[in-house]
Amino acid sequence: MITKEMIFKEFEVAKEKDLKESVVPEPFEDCFKHRLELLKSHLEAKKTNPSSYRHLDIKFENLIKAYSSTSPIDHFYKVVFGKTYEQYMFDKALEDEMEKELEKIEKLKSKNLKKDDDIIKEVVFN
Repeated sequence: MITKEMIFKEFEVAKEKDLKESVVPEPFEDCFKHRLELLKSHLEAKKTNPSSYRHLDIKFENLIKAYSSTSPIDHFYKVVFGKTYEQYMFDKALEDEMEKELEKIEKLKSKNLKKDDDIIKEVVFN
């Protein structure tokens, strides 16, 4: 019986082979030959021997489609987030920057509130 862990290990080996042949580093590598061969072989094996793959929920057709595209990372990000990888990272950086600014504003507000509380405590004598 084939497990996800076995497929993941095979995929990692294929990925390492592809990275060695790639001219561009991760995540924009340009070689997916070994990963595609692996995915296609599992797709064929799933068709010929479905009982070995019945317990797995891996969509080999979708993975083959993604790794056949010019930029698989962009394909995955478009499917999940509706944006390319670069668009997603840009938006994430903006969100992080906004979050930091909001934290600074909150800290300033809390400092000012503490100062106001001290002043009020000093003024009120009852």
